[in-house]
Amino acid sequence: SGLNNNGIATTAAGGINFNADIGKKVEFSSSYFYNYLNNDIQRDIFRETVSGEQVFTTNQNQIRDDQNHNHRVNLYLKAKLDSLSELIYRGSGRFNDANGTDSTQLLNQTNFISQSTSDQNYFSIGQLLNTTNTLQYRRKLGAPGRTISVQGNFSLQNDDDELDLLALNTIIFDTFNILNTLDQVQFEDVNSLTYGGRRAYTEPLGIGHFLQANYRHT
Repeated sequence: SGLNNNGIATTAAGGINFNADIGKKVEFSSSYFYNYLNNDIQRDIFRETVSGEQVFTTNQNQIRDDQNHNHRVNLYLKAKLDSLSELIYRGSGRFNDANGTDSTQLLNQTNFISQSTSDQNYFSIGQLLNTTNTLQYRRKLGAPGRTISVQGNFSLQNDDDELDLLALNTIIFDTFNILNTLDQVQFEDVNSLTYGGRRAYTEPLGIGHFLQANYRHT
């Protein structure tokens, strides 16, 4: 953790790798990584302006807290089906969970008599899920370097966000006050799904030279 102009920042991170051979025909590897960030701000601001016999003051108090959790996963699996063919899977995923609060109070005075106040409260929460997966079948065709492969791709993304705002603004007069209230809620939900495929044929032309024909579908 550390202290800077943006408040107190606290971070944490960790991860793990796991690799294994399952029998003689299957290779498996995986990794997981976690990262955490918390930013905490407490701020008090006082301003004073003197103009002739008038003294204008502003007093502002703010408390803000932001948190973010990030998870990442990677997977790889390679299976030899026989002496000529193999199946390969690659996958990755990311999940992000964030939330924040912000509370700010403001008082304006003239000659130390209250003129207006403001009380604003924000709350936000957001979650992001992103995953990508690839499955490939590859087969050798006689001559060294001659292969045919079929691959499928699948990707998913979901982004869900919410923002809440409650603001109370007051203008103060000698005998009455004017109160303005703002209560606002915003939602955003974005989803995307993509998939596709690819077929490829590779023909060796010589040492270090290959000719490849591809067909893609998305």
